[in-house]
Amino acid sequence: MGFFSRDPVLINEGGSAAPGAPPPSGNVIHPGAYNIDVGYLNALYGAGKLTPAQRTAILGGSDPSGMGLSSYDLYYLTDGALGNNSTVTTAGLSLIPAYNAASSYPQYQLVTFQPPGCQNAALYQAVQAVPANGASIAGGAAINALPTNTAYWTQLTNPGPVVLYDADVLNPALASAAGVASVPSTAETDGTALAALTIPAGRRYKILELGVHPAVAGGAMPADQKVDVDAYCVEVLNADGSVTLTVTPRWYQFQKAAVSATSSGNSYGAVGAGTLVARLRIELQ
Repeated sequence: MGFFSRDPVLINEGGSAAPGAPPPSGNVIHPGAYNIDVGYLNALYGAGKLTPAQRTAILGGSDPSGMGLSSYDLYYLTDGALGNNSTVTTAGLSLIPAYNAASSYPQYQLVTFQPPGCQNAALYQAVQAVPANGASIAGGAAINALPTNTAYWTQLTNPGPVVLYDADVLNPALASAAGVASVPSTAETDGTALAALTIPAGRRYKILELGVHPAVAGGAMPADQKVDVDAYCVEVLNADGSVTLTVTPRWYQFQKAAVSATSSGNSYGAVGAGTLVARLRIELQ
């Protein structure tokens, strides 16, 4: 369910654990201000109601009351010191909210957040109380409280790479080749350069060229040649250590027929502009 693969501990309206949920074990320790039932703690962790970091923190004496547990779970976790064993609760996990820049969050709060440029959201947990993003502090400075700030949050799941560019590029007009006897016909033609990208200092990038195919569904590739595309890169190092990257799609034509002793065996036809397409994807590493 959600970010966790474990089944939740279900609670029914009577306030007792649903069938299959471990009851309080009676194995109680006293790591901090409250008694902690270790068996029930492990059941909550196994159900995905606690992260590994939260479980470790509780065993180290941290207060579990701010970790998003229901009153029922707090009651049995703390040997009756916190919560209420007769509180009506909903079944399963509470939904993890998406991060809201205008909101503040308590320590241990879980949120989802999609970093700029990433294609997926990740799960983050507050390592301390988090103010609203951009709130002013003494001296007028603005607080960076986004989940990507490790002073306030720890990342629990991976949102994937930061994608700087991910789009199709069309071929320019590709000229025909008359051919020379016994010499394979090849050519290269540059397309339109992509808009310049900035690579932050200390970071690198990866470029994926995902093949060439007809631009229109039902179209066909040239029968007398092989067409490929590559990314021609030019880097300019900036004073701050960042790099300005310019990428130009470079298209290649290769003779497909066997080389013969006559020029006619080494020729191929022109390819109209925009009839072929290739996918370029540039990821920040």
